[in-house]
Amino acid sequence: MTSVDLSSSGPVRFAGIAELNHTDKGLRPSRLPAWALAQTDAVPLSIVSSMLSGGRMEFDTDADTITIDCQLITVKSGDNPVLPVTFEVTVNNRVVASHAAANYHVIHTPDPTKPDVTIIPGGRENVVLGGLPAGDKSVRVWFPPNAGIEIASVTVNDGAGVSPSAPDTRRTWVHYGSSISHCMEARSEEHTSELQSRVDISY
Repeated sequence: MTSVDLSSSGPVRFAGIAELNHTDKGLRPSRLPAWALAQTDAVPLSIVSSMLSGGRMEFDTDADTITIDCQLITVKSGDNPVLPVTFEVTVNNRVVASHAAANYHVIHTPDPTKPDVTIIPGGRENVVLGGLPAGDKSVRVWFPPNAGIEIASVTVNDGAGVSPSAPDTRRTWVHYGSSISHCMEARSEEHTSELQSRVDISY
């Protein structure tokens, strides 16, 4: 596998993300910058802002497989099951690959009416997004809307190239909203990607 440069000078654009935080284990994207989070001690806000609803990696490649080595963290409320933690790749606004994660930390709130939480540790996840269309293509790798992520590395199959996608010159929609607009329960990003194309916007 060939490593992909995730630095600011590399070919990958992190879209729909306010800030990339560097840790000793990799990159931790956030939907809120650190200066904004520093204005509150509300723990739930830091957790929810780490869940990358609409967050994605964009680049051009001829790869047939993209792999992400990462640590995920999601939430569980009461006796409800953990929602699927799913990555997707879209090409031309259509999902061409997906991966449902099996390993992640869980922040469990046994009683949603009380502030007590339990951390259930989980292992690292190796996300494999294979079977991509042959040839050169612009891909969007969508992060799960219901999990935080720390990215250790991104690789493509040997012999494949990665280059920057053409700049997106469409109008940008910046959304500030509630849990409804977060869409934590969304099963797929395909409709979001298609909507962006129909109304000719980016976000």
